[in-house]
Amino acid sequence: MLVVLTLITYIDHKLLPLHLNVTAFSLAIIIIGSFRSLEVMVCEFKQVFIKGVKSEHIESVSAKDAAAFPIIAGCMLCGLYALIKYFGKDSVNYFLMFYIALGSSAGIKTLLNAIVGDSLNSLDETKLINIDTKYFKLEVTILDIICLLLSGVMVAIYVVSKSWIYNNILSIFFCIHALQFIFLGNFKNGFLLLVLLFAYDIFFVFGTDIMITVAKNIDAPIKL
Repeated sequence: MLVVLTLITYIDHKLLPLHLNVTAFSLAIIIIGSFRSLEVMVCEFKQVFIKGVKSEHIESVSAKDAAAFPIIAGCMLCGLYALIKYFGKDSVNYFLMFYIALGSSAGIKTLLNAIVGDSLNSLDETKLINIDTKYFKLEVTILDIICLLLSGVMVAIYVVSKSWIYNNILSIFFCIHALQFIFLGNFKNGFLLLVLLFAYDIFFVFGTDIMITVAKNIDAPIKL
């Protein structure tokens, strides 16, 4: 599926109409992300019920989470809009690139573990930073630092090249990594989430200029 996505990335919109291109991208990403989510969930359940190891990744989306998501997303969108208006798009783009480099490091770590299995466990056991309080928890291992450096290099390549192909490839991995850790509690919660996001899109796209302004001024691999 990743090969198919990469091929779609190279197809010019004149050969494949834009709407079909976007639809193919969206469906492929959702399908891959869904299968990855299932794999992660099954793996985590095996850890809990067979090996008796406590899991930190199994967290399903509740009705409360579904209701809060569009509100949080709307606040973030309005925040980006305000930052663009008062500080300029360049400052916002620098912040987003830093955020993407930080967030993508987790995706790279997951990808490496999926490819090499347990070979990197030794690098992931030694904690350079270990903060665990009632309100805050932070663990940083040698493997985390390596993945952060790799992620930084990837983002730096994008900043220098500004390649739309590389943009889409980064976006694909970013989206799949996000989707694979989303577990819907039931159909009702998923339906509620999609209905609220549908209303969210209509309001911010057609009711205001916020979505269009943010999309036009952001130059980072997140718009896909």
